[in-house]
Amino acid sequence: MAERALLARERSDGSYAAATSRWGGTDRTLAAVCSGTPPTAVPDHSWEPRGNWPDFLSVGASLDPLTTELLYRVTDDETTPFLSLWFGLPLASASVNPAVGALVAVDSLPDARGLRRWFRRVKGSLADAVSAGTVPAATAPLVLVAAVTGLTGRERYLVAPDAAEPLYTNAGPDGP
Repeated sequence: MAERALLARERSDGSYAAATSRWGGTDRTLAAVCSGTPPTAVPDHSWEPRGNWPDFLSVGASLDPLTTELLYRVTDDETTPFLSLWFGLPLASASVNPAVGALVAVDSLPDARGLRRWFRRVKGSLADAVSAGTVPAATAPLVLVAAVTGLTGRERYLVAPDAAEPLYTNAGPDGP
């Protein structure tokens, strides 16, 4: 199974050129990028052009959090990795939008692994509560939105491609 990534490179006019890599979302690639290697310089990866977007939020809105592990934002010489978190629940009876999720900035491989574990626990507990009838299925996405917005100190975005505007945008880490 591929571990896809999306690369969003800021252009001189502020727009973004995007590219995808089938293996750009591996832990090895993330560790290399967090250590200072540009995503395009990680060995054994190719990046295929995907198009241009007017801004970073548009790139994020085009991402499919179900099939994409990471998004790398490159501005000047700085790369910020964002972990992609899909809002679907492990319930056979649940009907979810496969393209709704979040992007949360990470600064290291251990940070990304910790965030993945935390999000899996949140989704597992939520799925149990929905199955038990203590949380209505219709409110499950709101619980996940609240969980992500509660991650203070991180840059984070909610991804809802069909929304008129992003559900939540925090364009930088929260202040003290």
